[in-house]
Amino acid sequence: YLWRHRMSARTQMPAASICVNYKGYFKCECHPGYEMDTLTKNCKAVAGRSPSLIFTNRHEVRRIDLVKRDYSRLIPMLKNVVALDVEVATNRIYWCDLSYRKIYSAYMDKASNPVEQDVLIDKHAAPLPRAWRWTGFH
Repeated sequence: YLWRHRMSARTQMPAASICVNYKGYFKCECHPGYEMDTLTKNCKAVAGRSPSLIFTNRHEVRRIDLVKRDYSRLIPMLKNVVALDVEVATNRIYWCDLSYRKIYSAYMDKASNPVEQDVLIDKHAAPLPRAWRWTGFH
């Protein structure tokens, strides 16, 4: 949307948006995956995506939807998961199971199926931080 004010974009820009100053006005847009709310002029997540918390109790990976308060298992029957990471742009989850000495990856919606789980590092004795850097996802 366009704002026609004498003030700069820095003093008037909506939350979480990208604004560019032009002569006499500025234009603001939202980051990819977000859209401008027409009433508040703030960027909000695109419909259908609600924030969630993903965590492990070492034996499974779980998700809590923070809006719906929905609780679900993403990856069951694990041994000793000690680290998780999520790449939101590609909808992939990464985890390290120390019992198997492996780092895995899978698409979030298919992660519960062992056939869909990719092994990135197999039986590597390096400490997790070093191994994680070797995957290129640091």
